[in-house]
Amino acid sequence: MAPPAGAFDGHHLPRMIEGLFIGPGQKVSGMPSRLLSAVLPALSADPTRDPELVCLDLYQRVTDGQPRDWEWHVVSEIGRYSWGHTSGLNLGFE
Repeated sequence: MAPPAGAFDGHHLPRMIEGLFIGPGQKVSGMPSRLLSAVLPALSADPTRDPELVCLDLYQRVTDGQPRDWEWHVVSEIGRYSWGHTSGLNLGFE
């Protein structure tokens, strides 16, 4: 779920929707401390009303230097075959 307006802390982008991909037959034993997947809907999208969304698919990348931190990056065309959530989306799982 996207953070409320004004809650941008450097790790959240406005309108971003973080999530957790759970594949068919997978069990969830608890909520992770940090969600590793997110999408950023098109500006014209209404995530609460649109039956389908066009989004940028985001992943977390560790930044260089100290202190160690991370930032969101857009999944590349080749990268969409590398992540569990993108593989699931490519296979039609929702």
